[in-house]
Amino acid sequence: MASEQVQKEQETAHELGDGIGEATLFNHAGWFLREIIRVSSHWFAHWPGAYFYVPAPSLFTSGLYHLLLLSVCSGWIRQPKLRAWRIAAPSHSQCLFDCRRDRRGIRLSR
Repeated sequence: MASEQVQKEQETAHELGDGIGEATLFNHAGWFLREIIRVSSHWFAHWPGAYFYVPAPSLFTSGLYHLLLLSVCSGWIRQPKLRAWRIAAPSHSQCLFDCRRDRRGIRLSR
């Protein structure tokens, strides 16, 4: 009886695996993939023009974004009587945004 129990436990352990080999392989694979990501991100960062600094959004731009988000989420912009506003508002806001933009403040860096 005891030997049957031991044999059954050994079969179960063999089916599940002892976990040492699989866990080690999984751990090494995770570290290897992390190292690939780290090395490739440093490599890509050294390319010329790989990144550039973007200025923080102004109060006007932030307000415009939240106004548009609120109008879309509340359904206000989908009303039929506001059809002209749906067409005119984005173009006018883009014109205002372009007029206010300081193009001399944006520089590419290395």
